[in-house]
Amino acid sequence: MLGNLYRALLSMDISANSIELIQKETEEESWTDYILRWPVIHTRYKELGRYDFEQYDYSLFGRGEAVGWTVGWSYPLSSELLNNTEAGILSDANREWLESLVELAQEENFELIFFVAPFYYDDAETRELYNAAREFAENNGIPYFDFNELAEEISLDYNTDFADSTHCNANGAEKVTAFFGEYFAENMDLEDHRGDERYYLWDEDLEYYKSLVQEQALAAALNSSVREYAETIAAGSNLSYVITLNGNYVEYIGDIAQLLEPLGINVYEYLNGGKWIYADGELHFIMDNSSVDSYTYDLDDFVTVRIENVSLMDSEASVFEDVKVNGEAQTSVYDGVYIMVYDTLQHEFISTLAWN
Repeated sequence: MLGNLYRALLSMDISANSIELIQKETEEESWTDYILRWPVIHTRYKELGRYDFEQYDYSLFGRGEAVGWTVGWSYPLSSELLNNTEAGILSDANREWLESLVELAQEENFELIFFVAPFYYDDAETRELYNAAREFAENNGIPYFDFNELAEEISLDYNTDFADSTHCNANGAEKVTAFFGEYFAENMDLEDHRGDERYYLWDEDLEYYKSLVQEQALAAALNSSVREYAETIAAGSNLSYVITLNGNYVEYIGDIAQLLEPLGINVYEYLNGGKWIYADGELHFIMDNSSVDSYTYDLDDFVTVRIENVSLMDSEASVFEDVKVNGEAQTSVYDGVYIMVYDTLQHEFISTLAWN
């Protein structure tokens, strides 16, 4: 809870709104600490990490959404609930917030849309509260969409489109988003700002989302076949990767060919073994297994990879220290292939394959 308060309150610019929120969400004796910030932050020097200085990708691109394809359980609402049209009573606080939204929209000349994201609940009280919100929206000329009611229209699958009972995964989110895209296109005169430098962040959002889709595709391919996995890497974008081939792997040579040839490593190279670094999909460096020198390469401003040949005598059985990331040894393999795939847009390793 305290961590959530820090993230929410310390990241806000000082304003009348932020001070009001601090006063509402924290105890009075802590107000000065949150407003000044340094009484909270100065004790964290030893804990500071990358995202204390650089915005977290989910906040920058997803506005807080944690995009994922995890499939959890959920259920459609019962017909009894969906057919319940009785409206409950909005609390004074809820009505005040809704009225303030309407007032702000009128002052700033923008349109409001109310919607209920798809999620599971099983009580009439919740249903009637949303019916009260619908009634408020209709009385104020505001479009209102309940995606539990629209589930069939948007082909929402409760077996595959939810991360848990109350949150869509990326599959479900795409369907909800597509609905709004069609609605906006049909009902609003919106200008296309793709490629407009004033809206560059939205173009970057799309590239980031494509990167997440690519990561998901890699995970699926890894569970399918080594050939498909290699072809997915080779066809990818914003990918750098490290490949090591060590020891005695003759019995796997047919499968190794399926894995390495799509990546541009030919038969003469993989028969002799070695280490390869690809930067943004292009071959950057090759180290053969007789080299006595190490090689260091910066994947970006935060991550450095180092490769070197290590004798089995210097390592624990089947565990090598021939690849290090920021000085930390990775669990490489002997008598086989090790691949680490780094996404230069996400700034993290998104897939590894240790095969022996």
